[in-house]
Amino acid sequence: MKKLFVLLFLFSFLSTYSQVRIGSYDGDSHAVVYNNGWGDGDSYIHIGNNAGVNANNTGTYFTNIGYAAGRYNSSMNFNVHLGYAAGNRGTNAIKNVAIGAYAMYADSGSYMTGDNSTSVGHESMYNISSGYNNSGLGYQSFYNLTTGYNNTALGYQSLYNLNNGYGNLAVGLQSGDNLISGTYNTFLGLGTDASSTSAINQTMIGYAADGQANNSVTLGNSDVTAVYMAEDSGATVYAAGLNLGSTAVTSTAAELNYVDGVTSNVQTQLDSKQATITGAATTIATSDLTVSRALTSNGSGKVEVSAVTSTELGYLDGVTSSVQTQIDSKQTTISSSNRINANLVNDGNISNTEFGYLNGLSSDIQTQLDAKNATINSSNRLDANLINDGSISNTEFNYLNGVTSAVQTQLDSKLSSSGNITTGGNIIIPDSGNIGSSSDTDAITIANSGNVTFSQDITITGDVVISSDARLKSNIVSLGSTLTKLLQIDGKSYEMKGKQKIGVLAQEIQEVFPELVSEDDNEMLAVNYQGLVPVLINALKEQESKIKDQQNQIDELKNLVNRLLK
Repeated sequence: MKKLFVLLFLFSFLSTYSQVRIGSYDGDSHAVVYNNGWGDGDSYIHIGNNAGVNANNTGTYFTNIGYAAGRYNSSMNFNVHLGYAAGNRGTNAIKNVAIGAYAMYADSGSYMTGDNSTSVGHESMYNISSGYNNSGLGYQSFYNLTTGYNNTALGYQSLYNLNNGYGNLAVGLQSGDNLISGTYNTFLGLGTDASSTSAINQTMIGYAADGQANNSVTLGNSDVTAVYMAEDSGATVYAAGLNLGSTAVTSTAAELNYVDGVTSNVQTQLDSKQATITGAATTIATSDLTVSRALTSNGSGKVEVSAVTSTELGYLDGVTSSVQTQIDSKQTTISSSNRINANLVNDGNISNTEFGYLNGLSSDIQTQLDAKNATINSSNRLDANLINDGSISNTEFNYLNGVTSAVQTQLDSKLSSSGNITTGGNIIIPDSGNIGSSSDTDAITIANSGNVTFSQDITITGDVVISSDARLKSNIVSLGSTLTKLLQIDGKSYEMKGKQKIGVLAQEIQEVFPELVSEDDNEMLAVNYQGLVPVLINALKEQESKIKDQQNQIDELKNLVNRLLK
């Protein structure tokens, strides 16, 4: 009999159309197993007194565990109710999970009809009716939720009063518990609240942080005294406006930069400067000063504008002693015994520059010119074609320095009729140069680092061999498990430069394997596809190990069944 009972229990779970009920609906304490028992549905489980007792359920694949769990369900598919009176009533709802006493109790006066929701915690989603796509974790989380959707609550009484709002996220004890119909709000921290019960797009971060207005972010509560942007306070903050102490700052960025370098309170410094101007200084405050004039004191000791201009004062720059004394001393050097020949006096027609040309002359100018002219005669005439008419600069002439043969002949030899570059030596890229440019419009770019970039397809008829000798590597460590990360990557079909292609997105690879993604000077990302090979190898090994473990479990189950049948 014992073996028969075990076989019946095993086959009740393994059969395609099987139902199990442990406990009776009439309050008796004994357990009863029914095959094709309560209701007309397929593949359901009832465990506990009054679990699914009045269901008469025509749905499929549902589980009710606990006293009165799923008691009044009808036509429910793929639902799980675990706990005292969990999922008490529902109809036509699918893919819901309720764990905890009175979770998804649906005490709003109508049956629950929403789909795809999960509630974990005592009285979580207690009043749910038609809400869908909600996830609640914590005692009385979403307690008053009825028709709201796409919400997430994590913590004791989080989003407790939310009724018909949507798109909200709350994390922390009693976080967002004042919200009723708000949308797109984020609560992060114990006791965070919005500014109103119908708030829109408010973000509250930190213990007891209260929202201030729709479409705003609040960082911290009223006790917060400092906000650090990055741990070293080095982050750049971008904002369209600035408000300090409830006062809007209307100064431009250029005006604010005037404060750069100030070492103490500006007003204090201004006041201290004012103190140095007293008494007579007030006599010039009633009118503007004349432009480019100097200030002096008059006979009464008052400040006034001088007739001397700032330009005239500039002539004194660099004077080291009394001007008149220096002038008088220069006068004494001109006397009757040192008269200047009248013919040597410059009447203004000769400039100082022209006078300078005479500096260094060692003999009569005309004599020297005649001597130079004698070197050009009829036997040494220049070819007229060699005379530079001014259209060729000296710098351009210097480019010919060191040329050993006809320039055109040398240029023609470098380029063959097929358009190929022919060279008997190496093509050298200087440290500071590239072949191509840093843009992505060149077909091929060879950088001075040795990296080669192709902007078009590459066709190779031979093998692609990559150096991988262990002697070239250091700090070698196994990648270990890679399957979980690999499953986060999705192969894509896409169009690029007019061609349909298959590949991956660098941003997705960067999230899980950042060492396989590089960035060029234009901030464009590239993927090391060959680097994915070891990732695939380890994932395949990991999957093969799991398959072997599953096969061992299947073999053990088969052995168990065979032993029981003997």
